[in-house]
Amino acid sequence: MSLDLQSWIPFLFIAIIGLVSYNVCAKIGGGNLPPVMFASIMYATGFIIMIPVFFIYMHGKDIVPELQNLPTIPILFAMGAGIVVIFVDVSISSMFNLNAPIGISMACLSVGSIALTALVGYLFFKENMSIINIAGIALALISVPLIFWNAK
Repeated sequence: MSLDLQSWIPFLFIAIIGLVSYNVCAKIGGGNLPPVMFASIMYATGFIIMIPVFFIYMHGKDIVPELQNLPTIPILFAMGAGIVVIFVDVSISSMFNLNAPIGISMACLSVGSIALTALVGYLFFKENMSIINIAGIALALISVPLIFWNAK
């Protein structure tokens, strides 16, 4: 496998580093703040940071027609993703408020979401999975009870 900078692979690595950073921040911040405050601070900060990014992106473009030409259905799904992510973040903060271990809890969260996302991809988006892909997901699912083995 070659590393093609036009592919999604470099973004996978960026996202992995980002999620590890998120996990650490959520454990330390979300574990010590009320979950709703954690999510509110996190999203307010993200929104403030995105304002200049938005205007840099829109530089030289006519903003009103650009925004009016966006397709409605993807906008609604983007809004849905935002709403769901807030509930996920409040849940993660709640886990850490209840002293969930960062490694075990986030590994189980990742495996569960991977398995369900793969199922959704297969059923609704007709994404193909080879026997090797299915075996990998099955092994990941087998790992969850092993993660909890002797957990105190």
